[in-house]
Amino acid sequence: MPDPSPILNNPYEEPVLHYATNAEGEIDYEHVQQGRRAYRRELAPLPQKQGAQRELLTADDFADEAASHLINLIRREVKAWRDGSGGKGPYNGLTEVTRVTGD
Repeated sequence: MPDPSPILNNPYEEPVLHYATNAEGEIDYEHVQQGRRAYRRELAPLPQKQGAQRELLTADDFADEAASHLINLIRREVKAWRDGSGGKGPYNGLTEVTRVTGD
């Protein structure tokens, strides 16, 4: 029987697991997948257009793809900063005031 808790990850670390979703964005709690789920705007809940508004295109309709790309790019850059893969060590630029060590 699967774990009854829907929480898969530590809130203070980058997600390492996520639940699978179908094309409509519905979560499948039976299937856990490795890695962080890529952000896709079409799976985020949005207000529904009604009546004549359904036929109007807005800037948001064109920005969806760019926003998804930007969010995933920022996630990749934050991961590199945390891991220190830029060659300057992990958390480069973090001040001693904000640095928390486990000591």
